[in-house]
Amino acid sequence: MKSSPRDEPLRLRLGAALKCRQEPYHRCLVLSDPQTNGGYIVLVRVTTDEGRWRDSDCILTPADWIELDRKSTVAYSTAMCGRVEAELLKAIQSGEFEVITSPSPEVLRKVIAAGRAAEGMPPKAQAFLAKI
Repeated sequence: MKSSPRDEPLRLRLGAALKCRQEPYHRCLVLSDPQTNGGYIVLVRVTTDEGRWRDSDCILTPADWIELDRKSTVAYSTAMCGRVEAELLKAIQSGEFEVITSPSPEVLRKVIAAGRAAEGMPPKAQAFLAKI
């Protein structure tokens, strides 16, 4: 597992980005600040936008985030929220996910702002969105 320069264990923070290592290789973003909210993580998937997803509140392109290779949508309707850091870290350690480059603060703000207004976002997840 990756660690910080001071050999502290990896922690999932606001803006952390993950990539699933199984098809369809979704990217995921942490949209909450578990350091300040009692450990709750709001995790959303970013998936290919082929016009079939009901989620169209936030569309991202490779110009927005270098980890994307095509137009994608943030799937707010499938957002997860809970105290799941240990489980996610275990999935990273086992190779199910890899840590990838986070989007810019500007793009992260855009994703969070759209999540606040997204009809499909579960209310509990909306309540824990970071305030940035």
